[in-house]
Amino acid sequence: MKSLASVIVLGLLAGCSSTPWEDTGEQGPWCAPNARARVFYRTVDFLGAPNPQGEVAYASKTGGKKVELSFWQELDKYFGRCTFINQWPESNGAVDGVRQHLSPFDLCLVSMNPTVIVGVERQDPKASSLDSPATKKYVFLGSTFLVDFIEARTTLPYHPGAKVVWFSPDVDYDLHQFDLGAGTASFTIRKKEQITVTVDGSQLATSRK
Repeated sequence: MKSLASVIVLGLLAGCSSTPWEDTGEQGPWCAPNARARVFYRTVDFLGAPNPQGEVAYASKTGGKKVELSFWQELDKYFGRCTFINQWPESNGAVDGVRQHLSPFDLCLVSMNPTVIVGVERQDPKASSLDSPATKKYVFLGSTFLVDFIEARTTLPYHPGAKVVWFSPDVDYDLHQFDLGAGTASFTIRKKEQITVTVDGSQLATSRK
């Protein structure tokens, strides 16, 4: 079974046509301090593919777009080099020769430029508390190394006592855990910029400043 990224890359090499980008009205991850990306969507007709494929992009304050395939490739490269993912359970199958892993966390892309992902420990290791791609098709991305998708959102489902972690391909190759015992915590993502995570009832709210 080929990954989505492989199918898209092969399609790009073979040639394709696409519809114009359309603003979905959805908001994506933080793209700058106090600013969230806008979510755009189009369909791409790859040469040789039986049906057009949907493509999502996240637009920054300046209007520059980063397509979901770019995140996929970035995460594949990252997971291929980091070591913490090897501690996560492996699935029975492989994609493009890559053994996939089951994340013990609900993973969310909370920031782009730089890419930052926050994860909340699942109450049930086999059940996600995130939205379904069937109901929110514009806000999901993934990696060949993961069975589950990553949702682009700035709030995360949370339950008391859950372990909360973050990682970033733009920062380092480590999985960082932070303490929410005081109800809030912050971490640096680049010079003079931080992500702050705050407990808000049954969810975590994030901000970028």
